[in-house]
Amino acid sequence: MDLRSLGEAARRRAFEYLDAGLPAVEPRDSAAVVLLRDGEDGIELCMLMRSHAMATSGGVPVFPGGLIDPADGETRWLTGDPTEWAEALGTDRDLARAVVAGAVRELFEETGILLAEPRPPGGTMVARTWTAARRDLEAHRLTFADFLAARSLGIRTDGLRLWSTWITTEFESRRYRNAFFLAALPAGQEAEDGSTESDGLRWFRCDDLLAGAASGTLEVLPPQLSIALELREHRAVADALAAATAPREVVLPELRIAGDRLDLILPQHLVDRAAAWRSDEPTR
Repeated sequence: MDLRSLGEAARRRAFEYLDAGLPAVEPRDSAAVVLLRDGEDGIELCMLMRSHAMATSGGVPVFPGGLIDPADGETRWLTGDPTEWAEALGTDRDLARAVVAGAVRELFEETGILLAEPRPPGGTMVARTWTAARRDLEAHRLTFADFLAARSLGIRTDGLRLWSTWITTEFESRRYRNAFFLAALPAGQEAEDGSTESDGLRWFRCDDLLAGAASGTLEVLPPQLSIALELREHRAVADALAAATAPREVVLPELRIAGDRLDLILPQHLVDRAAAWRSDEPTR
């Protein structure tokens, strides 16, 4: 498992970009939530298996997330300060407000997990309770702000922790500035896949995700691999959340050309973590 290596399709796109001499596409703002729960053998990550029908990254496990909607900035907050989030994200207050709310919305759309209060009283809040609303949100027939307002709800951002921001490398025609947030699975809620962009929802131990990538049974993208490498160092969800202190890393993988070989330049600590995992893995 080499974080820096490019697959054949990515290498082809990179060489086409370099040969054409085109300017890089401006990244679009997006957000994802790394939903965590404590398992018997460590932290588990909630991931969606991206649909093979999608234009990019079909079949790969990804964290719930997506593009920021302009209407996300209108979402009612119950807790949290957009100004503090702007400082953490390195952006202005209005965009920070939209990015954080967009992360909460995407998590709800794709898993049914709702980081908002007041919740319906009593029992477990199962994702299928909101199936119709989630479909309307995904189809842009309903805004998240209107969904919450109709139920007198406001989002809670105090349970989110910014972990890292990844900017898509320059050769891709679709580029994103994606903020990854950590969140613990709320008590009384259960995740359930409901997105038209995925073929199912799975919980992975960090080492199982890494092993799948190393064996070739799973295609895992560098941001997801890197986050799993980092989170495996924490025994419990509470430990991971406590480790997410500001400032957080912004990663922009760059191309390194050596003859006909292309690699990604990534932060050395991620490369070192991957090497350490490879040396440990056979003895597990």
